[in-house]
Amino acid sequence: MARNFVTDFVSIDPSPEWAVKLRAYKDDVRQLVGDQAYLDDPPHMTAYLARFPEGIEIDETIAEVAAEFSPIATELAGWHAIDADPWTGQKTLTIRVSESSQPALRDLQSKIVAAICQQRDREATEQHYANVQASFTPAQRASIERTGFPYCGNDWEPQFMIASIRYADWKRVADSLLHLPPAGQSVCSSVTHYRIIDGETYPLQRYDLR
Repeated sequence: MARNFVTDFVSIDPSPEWAVKLRAYKDDVRQLVGDQAYLDDPPHMTAYLARFPEGIEIDETIAEVAAEFSPIATELAGWHAIDADPWTGQKTLTIRVSESSQPALRDLQSKIVAAICQQRDREATEQHYANVQASFTPAQRASIERTGFPYCGNDWEPQFMIASIRYADWKRVADSLLHLPPAGQSVCSSVTHYRIIDGETYPLQRYDLR
């Protein structure tokens, strides 16, 4: 009998107030250059993404991890552009957080990964990443093979995704937005369990950090 799998990810979320601001940046990009990859995704940082056997329950575990953390103060540190995004081949625009904000976010991410990675289907997860493995460093590939995506430790850069932008459209976005880098104090106040179905992202459950 064929086994069925689901593709799930867990996000670290900005506070509702900051989510509004991040959506405004997404709207700016859409108004400038139309639909782009990731524009429809909710504002978030990806903490973990893997394929799980259908029916596996991970929500209780995610809730237990979230309950260990208070909301995390986060200082925004401007724009960051990822050239040749491994997933899209395009230019991906994100908002970085400051160095001082990163340890607490890495701690949360690493505990999410450690809590649920053993429940993933290793083979199905590796197949999900097979086409992009060559884009990562050996250390990153080893981390992905060991626990799933994204890699853990200092190689994981906490950042809020805005969009992955076609190269033909990039200059217009850069000219309009990059001279006004996002700054200020944000808060990450929850984690959310999502499911990806036919390329669309659906929230399953959100857990507030306490």
